[in-house]
Parts: sequence; C-alpha cells; structure tokens
Amino acid sequence: MDIENLSPMVFGLISIGVLVVLLKRIGKRKLQPRQTALLLFSPILALLIFAVTRYYVLDARLAPFKAHLSEYTVAAEYLPGEAYIRGKVIPMDLRKKEIDFVFYYELPKTIRAASPEEVQTVVARDCTTSQVGTYTRGGGAYRWTCKLQVIDLTVPRVVAVETFVGSDPPRTKSGSGKAYGSKPTQETIDYLISLPLR
Repeated sequence: MDIENLSPMVFGLISIGVLVVLLKRIGKRKLQPRQTALLLFSPILALLIFAVTRYYVLDARLAPFKAHLSEYTVAAEYLPGEAYIRGKVIPMDLRKKEIDFVFYYELPKTIRAASPEEVQTVVARDCTTSQVGTYTRGGGAYRWTCKLQVIDLTVPRVVAVETFVGSDPPRTKSGSGKAYGSKPTQETIDYLISLPLR
C-alpha cells in the first residue's frame, strides 16, 4: 500500500489489532514488568516512527515543486469570467507562502500535479478562524473560513475567487481550552472537481 494512502490513524488501528492478537497468543503466561511495558508501549512507538517517516517521505515528494515557489506566488489580476482548471493543480498556503502540504495530498490525483512540469493552475488558500462562541468551562469555539483563488499560470490571471466556511465547532466539550470545527476541505475539493478542465 502507498504510504500516502495509509493515514496514521489507520496505522494506529492496525498496530492495536496486532497488539490484541499478541496478547491473545501470550494468554495467561506471566510476563516480566519490563516485557509488559514494552509490549504496551510498542504500538505508540510504531505509530510515532510511522508518522515521522510518512511526513518526511511525503515532504520529499514535494521537494521538486519548492524550486518553483516564486512562479506559484506570482501576482495575478482577477478577471471575472468562467472559472476553470488548466492542466494540473498545485495548492499554496497564501499566509505561509508555501505549498499547502496537507491539502496537496487531499486533492484527487486526477487534478493534482505529480511534477512541476504538470503545474498550470495554482489553488491559493487563505484559511483563518473566527470565534463564534465561548464554552461554559472557558475556552473559545472557533470556525474556519477559507478564501480560495484559482490562478491560471499560463496567463497569469485569477479565474475564480470563492469563500468556503467550515463546520460549526462542537456544541459541548469536556475540559477547558479551545475547540474548532473542521476546515471546509471537502467543500473546496468538490468545487474544484466541478470546474471544467482546459
């Protein structure tokens, strides 16, 4: 299985499943305290190693694109008209002025650029949070808003400007601290998929 398609959560569940199988095989045999601790800690260690490895492997795949950041952040004028996608897409985080690592891997492969040579469209996002409430135990309730620009690099010009609002934060939560709704990622992807290809 491609490491890109295997999330840390899925890997964690697999690790727990392996632990359960091992515990059943061991049965009622007496283990040393050190062995017990190692056995129980091993899924956490495996998950940590997997998450770090996955990050560096996936980040390395984006290295060829990083040499072209100045091209992807070129200023472009918005000319109203039909929104579309030309070629393949690279997503940019407007605030950080860098490739949107997480959103890149959330995009479907049908529109996602696999190499810098394929990039003809930049999807630039500016995601911010706004407080929409306060919990009784303290801490703010926040909602995400993402402003989107679709930029045709071959012109260059902005061919679409949209705003997407994420889900409401949970109505209740345990403990103190902030809570957030989810980002409007799926809504953004659905919109991009709906655009005609050129």
